[in-house]
Amino acid sequence: MAKPTRDAESQGTQAEHTPEQDSQRTHTPEQARCGSAGNGPLSGASGFDEIIHVEKPWGYFDRLAYNRTCTVKVITLKGGQRLSLQSHKERDELWIPLGEGLLVEIGDEVYHARPYQQVKIPCGARHRAYASQGKVRIVEVAFGTFDENDIERFSDDYGRADFERMVSGALREAPVAAVILAGGQGTRLRPITYEIPKALIPVHGKTITEHLFDLLLKYGVRDVTMSVGYLRERIKAYFMDGARFGLRVSYVEENEPLGTAGSLQGLSFKGPFIVSNGDELKDIDIAAMYAFHRKHKALATIALTTVAEPQHYGVALMEGERILAFVEKPKDPPSNLISAGFYILEPEVLQRIPDGFAMFEKDVFPVLAKEGRLYGFPFSGQWFDTGNLERYERALKLWKR
Repeated sequence: MAKPTRDAESQGTQAEHTPEQDSQRTHTPEQARCGSAGNGPLSGASGFDEIIHVEKPWGYFDRLAYNRTCTVKVITLKGGQRLSLQSHKERDELWIPLGEGLLVEIGDEVYHARPYQQVKIPCGARHRAYASQGKVRIVEVAFGTFDENDIERFSDDYGRADFERMVSGALREAPVAAVILAGGQGTRLRPITYEIPKALIPVHGKTITEHLFDLLLKYGVRDVTMSVGYLRERIKAYFMDGARFGLRVSYVEENEPLGTAGSLQGLSFKGPFIVSNGDELKDIDIAAMYAFHRKHKALATIALTTVAEPQHYGVALMEGERILAFVEKPKDPPSNLISAGFYILEPEVLQRIPDGFAMFEKDVFPVLAKEGRLYGFPFSGQWFDTGNLERYERALKLWKR
């Protein structure tokens, strides 16, 4: 994991040169603009004969030098704004903040960078900068190919990630909104859940919900509604509006338990949307699942995973790719396919939810199955239920992301 280096004062200074020594140096045109490898990127600063000023939604930058192997910018980031979460395939970067208030994200770590601290960002690392207080200025020195095609954006507050990944083919069509069911009390995870709601339980350095956020962002899903009840204020205080995760997060609050389906009463969506349990880790190809959903003109598609002991779960009874029913904890399971707690639903499914307490599994999906509009999408990616202490421990040992 990349970490910020020592601050500039601890790096030492370059040896001074007399004017006579400087006059004896020779540079190629590119070296004069960006500095030779032996003299550092700024040693040819006197050759910076063109400064390009570029306005951006988050602020602006002034490009001091630009060629195929090295660029130098001074970035001005407005207070409260951030750059897109991105990586570069063929270049390394060095950031030097010129004041307080720069929050740096590299990989899974987020930390404050001190003024004039040198922050190294290696090729391929996901990274982002935040102006956590007021306006922040950053000197950015990039070594390697400078080309917009070299940038891969994973999330962005201004829509560029969605557009660019769609153009490149990396992002296939998927629903644009999701509901995460995070209202349960987690009684089987006590004593942990006496203090920590299930949505905030950690796995490998981040909450279970953040792993789900990562999956949604991978497919361009940025609008998330969280259904919360038990310890909801802690959940809301942690995720807030979702901006720091690259999402727009809103909340549905349950004053009393309404069930997996009842909590969606009053919501509306313009197109297909995702519903996911909030206490599972899963790696699903959402785009492939959505293509399957559309192909079959399903009202609801349930992601199905395989387990070694299906008798402990509700098992899908299938007819081809249609789900006829779920058989709860059968002694003789009709298959080893169980619900992964991840659904793609059409908006009209919301009209099938009865008033009051309602469960998808008992009150909605059986009705759709009788209509022949409930389908199952088997997938081979990882899936871990963290609903009790034994399963949570297994997820901690085996989950790989």
